[in-house]
Amino acid sequence: MKDVLERYGLIPRRPEVIDSSMLKMFMDCPSKFYLRYVLGLIRAYKDHVDAAKFDWGTCWHYVMEAYYSNELSLPHALVAMEQNYPEYITPSRDRHHRSKERMAEALFTYHDKWESQNAEYEVLRNEQFFDVYSEEDDLRWAGRVDQIRRRKRTRRIRVWDHKTSSAMGDLYFTSHELGFQFPGYVWASDQVTPGEVVEEITIDVMYMIAKTTDFFRRTFRYDAFRKAEWIRNVKTILDRMDFMLTNHLYDPGAWELNWNECTRYGACTYLPVHNTAPRGDTRLRVLGNDYKISRWDPRRGTSEGDEE
Repeated sequence: MKDVLERYGLIPRRPEVIDSSMLKMFMDCPSKFYLRYVLGLIRAYKDHVDAAKFDWGTCWHYVMEAYYSNELSLPHALVAMEQNYPEYITPSRDRHHRSKERMAEALFTYHDKWESQNAEYEVLRNEQFFDVYSEEDDLRWAGRVDQIRRRKRTRRIRVWDHKTSSAMGDLYFTSHELGFQFPGYVWASDQVTPGEVVEEITIDVMYMIAKTTDFFRRTFRYDAFRKAEWIRNVKTILDRMDFMLTNHLYDPGAWELNWNECTRYGACTYLPVHNTAPRGDTRLRVLGNDYKISRWDPRRGTSEGDEE
């Protein structure tokens, strides 16, 4: 099978480190995990309609980074917006009528709503990348924390995470609280702030649809018990992942395919190959022709781009 993969330029590679996105994708659909993070494949073209929510959120993160790095500076945040705004997101092309002007308006609304509360904290780390290993927990974890703050009154450290969303149902906050990302951020922040105990994380959400823009915050607490529970769950899944990587690195057909994920929250980017009958080399040929190599490195928060 190795020779067949190489014929189509597909080179499996074990990820060096694991982050919460990789873990979640492996749980949702092992086949999708294999295609994205082992073969390192993404679609060769970019659908702006599907990409808008990600590019909008990325720009907002740049805006927040500049805003907080310069003592709640609106001018610095506006410069970051001007430099990073995805120009293709315009009201005529975006179903939520998002635009650069709406993001600027949202920034001023955000500033007015949260300025007094933000003054209660000092920002210790901004856009903190981490690749940490705990010998005590025998766990390595990588990713990026938007902010690590200290509350001036209590001196307690809190993680801060910025989100953008156009869908906030009843389970929006619960899904984040019970997911792998947030307790992982808290655990990792424990490792990068020696001598401090980190147990809290605040989710800071920009909610925008066609006629509404608003901001919400919720804080979740992960004490020692909840962090230990997270560690056990993560290590159980990592053991399953390691088994597959060790025994089936060159066998894409061995990775379980969850068809339900192909149509969940919009069409999966791997739907064309998941929907292709596995006759001969058909699926591999489509992968080789219609996808490109772009390996994700959670330590940098970026892809390595086209390689190989």
